[in-house]
Amino acid sequence: MTTTYTPFRPTRPLTQYRGQPGNEVGGQLLTPDAYDAISTAATSGLPCSLVVAGEWVRDDGARFLDFAVPTAYIEATTDHRYHEGRLRYLCPLCERWNGSHIKGCVNS
Repeated sequence: MTTTYTPFRPTRPLTQYRGQPGNEVGGQLLTPDAYDAISTAATSGLPCSLVVAGEWVRDDGARFLDFAVPTAYIEATTDHRYHEGRLRYLCPLCERWNGSHIKGCVNS
């Protein structure tokens, strides 16, 4: 069976696909994990943990979404920051990048 992949740049929010018919559980286009990510974001105040990065379409017309974790969620929940074109660890105590700490930093 032939499939075609279409990347979405920029990525799209999950809420754009809420309630659309598809081939996932319950005849939905979104997976149960995607619905869980939407509800968690709504109740926690954090950015949504998933976005739609692309779409797979089979030759029989079945559609499946490709999910990714957005940078905004990673930055909100970890000590990684988007810097110089990539995600890098930023020490919250000494504010040094990628494990390079100042002398006396307790994270070293």
